[in-house]
Amino acid sequence: MKRLLVCLLLVGVVGCETSPSPEPQLTQEDRPEPPPVENENPEPPLVQNESPKPPLVETDAEKAKKEYEKGIGFAERGDGVTAIACYSQAILLDSNYAATHIHRGLAYKAQGEYDKAIADYTRAIQLDENDAATYNLRAKCYMYKGDADLAIKDLSQVIRLDMGNADAYQFRAVAYEAHRELDKAIADCTTAIQLDENHALAYITRGVDFANQGNQKNAIADLTRAINILNIKRDGPGFDGLLDDLVALGKAHNNRRTVYAMLGDLEKTKADRLAFDGIRAALGLDSEEDVRRLFDPEENVKRFMEANDIDRDGFVSTEESERISEQNRRRLAPADNDGDGSISSGELFKFLIERTGRMDPRKFDSKP
Repeated sequence: MKRLLVCLLLVGVVGCETSPSPEPQLTQEDRPEPPPVENENPEPPLVQNESPKPPLVETDAEKAKKEYEKGIGFAERGDGVTAIACYSQAILLDSNYAATHIHRGLAYKAQGEYDKAIADYTRAIQLDENDAATYNLRAKCYMYKGDADLAIKDLSQVIRLDMGNADAYQFRAVAYEAHRELDKAIADCTTAIQLDENHALAYITRGVDFANQGNQKNAIADLTRAINILNIKRDGPGFDGLLDDLVALGKAHNNRRTVYAMLGDLEKTKADRLAFDGIRAALGLDSEEDVRRLFDPEENVKRFMEANDIDRDGFVSTEESERISEQNRRRLAPADNDGDGSISSGELFKFLIERTGRMDPRKFDSKP
């Protein structure tokens, strides 16, 4: 009996192992959700009470620079009135930038407002008292106003700051000439020539001063030297300073013509007159008033400079000189026979002869 009971128990155990009860089926609701996937680029947690960054604010100096640059652009396009307005706004924002005062002074000077230009140059000098170019610019305005004394003072300061500046000596000689201090003018021109042996304007100025002292021989020698320098300079492939060179050459011929007339040399007087007329035609000077403004020795100081607006300090080209130079380039464009974009000396004089019916003026230049 006991044996039978053990067997039954064994059978029961085996039966349980071989016939397992089925697992209950899970419904959709009972299925466990998959574990969340971690975000590879998690957004940073929001920080409470974080204020937004304030926008960048331009400083007055930065605003002033922008107005200054706008003024330069208007000046280059020939709009001096708008350029002055921009410069003035820049100065209101930052009055300690010397270049803004200088450029507004140039714009005022181009409009003939010399007192305003002088005020701007003076402020620029206060900001930089060692800038020789600004003294030179202010001296020009003093000369336009007929104040040779103040011009001489400024030009003396230029020379003190830059003793090797031949242009400053020549310009101061013009101021001395206006003041009738011919010995000082001649001395300054001599120094300019020592610094630059090809300084044509120094020879012209000294030649005129010699003539005014009654020294016709030295006057003719200096004026002839200037003419030869300018013609040699014009024998290059092109003319970078065409207007200035033509005006200077015309001035030299006109003054030498006057000296020859004083000496009674009618042949050489006529030759210089023909040369002068050819240059006058090239410059498009149709009226006697235009000629007087450029070449009359008695109008040498103010009218010559004012009509051409020649700045010899290399600081900046004025609007007027750029405009006149462009007009002159257009006027002489037909002389460019080979179409290479430049005008050789031969092309120029061929053009003058064809236009005026006059002879080549260079044949009269070599000998006094």
